[in-house]
Amino acid sequence: SEDRSRLNNAFIKVTTISSVVAIAAGLIIFIFAQEIVLIVSGKNWESIVPVVQVLVFYGILRTMFGNFSTLFLSLHKQDYVAKMTFFRVAALLITVIPLINIYGIVGAGYAMIISIIAEIPIALFFYYKITKA
Repeated sequence: SEDRSRLNNAFIKVTTISSVVAIAAGLIIFIFAQEIVLIVSGKNWESIVPVVQVLVFYGILRTMFGNFSTLFLSLHKQDYVAKMTFFRVAALLITVIPLINIYGIVGAGYAMIISIIAEIPIALFFYYKITKA
């Protein structure tokens, strides 16, 4: 963590590779969600296919932006991680019940996506702050 340039380069490489893998895997899961659910869980679980497809996007976003927490912790910026988590949880708490009432179980997936989207600007701001320093 003392060599900021090396740390930033490693962060960018890890984030890029994990993002590419997450997007590729996510697209495969999204496209073949019905087949995957049928093979893994059987016909009785076919109704969860839309939920799986929504959660794929959450998984992709979480993978892409999850590395920020590790970076901040390595720089002893636990307060950044706490603030990011606060925004994510607050967004989830505000949206989960209304979206479940409107869209059913898929609404919970939408709330998860909104929660990670609420966290992204905070993570990017803190990243800018530490790379600028």
